[in-house]
Order: sequence, then structure tokens, then C-alpha cells
Amino acid sequence: MRLELLFSVKEKLREGNKSVLVKDTRNITNIIEERLNRLENGKKCYKGIVIEDKLAMKHAILFKFKINGKSLDKATLLDRFYKDIKDGEHRKEYHITVVYSDSSLYFSEKLYKLISKHEIMFRKLIYLLMIGACGDNWYKIVDENIARDKRQDKTNQDLNEAFLSLLTYQDYINGFFQLTYPNNLEELMEEAKKELDNNNKEKAMEKLQKIARKPHIEHWYENLKVDKLKEDLLTIQKIRNKIAHNHAICLKDYKEYEKTIKAVIKRLEKEIEKVEKEKYRSLDIDISGVDFVFLNKLSILYKQFKPLRNYLTHHPYSDSNNKCYDEASLLDIEDFLGLFKKNNH
Repeated sequence: MRLELLFSVKEKLREGNKSVLVKDTRNITNIIEERLNRLENGKKCYKGIVIEDKLAMKHAILFKFKINGKSLDKATLLDRFYKDIKDGEHRKEYHITVVYSDSSLYFSEKLYKLISKHEIMFRKLIYLLMIGACGDNWYKIVDENIARDKRQDKTNQDLNEAFLSLLTYQDYINGFFQLTYPNNLEELMEEAKKELDNNNKEKAMEKLQKIARKPHIEHWYENLKVDKLKEDLLTIQKIRNKIAHNHAICLKDYKEYEKTIKAVIKRLEKEIEKVEKEKYRSLDIDISGVDFVFLNKLSILYKQFKPLRNYLTHHPYSDSNNKCYDEASLLDIEDFLGLFKKNNH
């Protein structure tokens, strides 16, 4: 794993337009070596980290560090080393820019796996609710403007089966959490009118209460914790944007983001479990009869072709003359296949 730091002298400390090559290279090298040799309880704090190379231009010096292996421990050690360099007294004199960091990349990769899991789980929740409630062309119920430019070359089957793969996190928020009236608004108003005509004011009020504007997703399932779902989406979106745009991720960020994403996933799993329990029902299918029929067929085939099995056992395959078995065995195999098809209509 590698870490590359670029040191440059602060303008107010630079002597005219002089380069930083000699004096500052020596100073920075001393600072770094002091850190690398630092001991804690008799052991090196940054054991395994070495200077791989150092390069210089007129106003900047590039130091390249490496440590063998790739693991959370190695990434943590590199991150601690950088923090130690960054926070020293010498910061009064130098700017320090991270131009490459495998530790940041490692933390980002670990977090991105969790973010991917969250997005997959969120899509599962939407698919369960929308397809389960609306069926074919369910995606048309969502705001027409969402992913319109991405739909053009997609078939109706593509959109029915994988519409959410076209969306961004912002699309999720705009499409499923915007305030809307229910899709059956006219139907509800007509029902309320009929109840009023029949002097059933209480039932009419029940119908009218369903007409209220709600987050779109709540029209399909009222027991969702909609506000928390939206808040979690916004949180994940912020973390995802940092990773997607390669913001530096330090150990502190990694631990904080990992804890947050795992908590969000856990809440999402509970919502999915609730939907499956309350909106779907178990299908208890008795397959014992099917198993019995299948086993019975196998038993019959085994008894009828036991001689063939014995023949194949005592005549091992050979390709010396490009023939597997003699003519009689081939006829037996054809009979076997024919009987198998006949018994498996």
C-alpha cells in the first residue's frame, strides 16, 4: 500500500523566488525520519512504512511511502502516519497535499460495498410495494420526468423488471418521497360523494381523509417510517457522493460512515420484513406427491437398465479408435433415453 505526499513552502516564508530543493528537502526528510523512527513502549510506531522515493520541482517536494500488504491494519497505520505528519509543528512552514493514498482508497472500497447493499435493499422495498400493488407498467405511476432520458432505448419488459437500476439517489427522493395525491383520487371523490348522497357522513369523511397529500410511497403502504427512510436516503447520498468523487476518507470518517450505513441497512431490513409479513402471504405447497412420483420413475428406470449399468462398469470409456461403446451398447442407450422421455411427459 502506498501514500504520496507533496510538500510546498508557504509563500510568506519563501525567500524571494528561490527554489525549495536543498534546505527544505533536508528539513522535511528529517521530520519524516523522526516520525518513522518514533518509539512507543519500545516499539516502532510505524513499523513497516518506508520511504520509497522522493522527487522535487522548483516549489514542491514529493515523498512516496509504502508498506507491504493490503489490510485494514495496514490502511490504519498509513492513515495514522499521515495524520502524524499533517499535525506536526512544521505545518507552520509547509502545505502538505495528499496526491495518492491507498488507505483512503481501501476505506472507500469497503464503504462502497455497504452503500451498494443499501441501494439493493432499497430497490427491493420499492419493487415489493409497487409491483405487488400495481403489476404491469407499475413504473408509469412514478413521476414521468424521472429517468425519461434514460428510458428511450429500453423495452417495456426492461422497464417493468429493472426500472430502478436507471435511477440515482436523487431520483429515488424525487420519485418516491414527493407529496402527491393518491392515484385513485377521482375514484375516492366519487365514493365520498355517493356516501354523502346517502347521508353517510362518517363514511364520506373516511373517504375524504384518504385524499390527503402524502409522500408518494406512503400511498402504497401507510405503515412505513417514511420520514426516516427519506432522511436515511439523504445521509447515504452524501456519503456516496464523497466516495464517488474520491474525497479523502480517513480512519475516523470510515468508522463513522460504516456505523451509519450499517444502522441504515438494519432499519431498512426491518421495513422490508414488515412489508413481506403484512403485504404478502406464504404459499404452502405440498410437494411430497411430486417427490414420490419422481423417485418412483427413477426406481423403474434403474431396474430396467441395470444390465446397461453393469455393461458400462465393465467396459470403461476409451477414445483410442474414436468409439465410446460397441453397437449394442449404443442401442441400449437410445432405448434408455427414449424410455426416460416417455416417463417424463
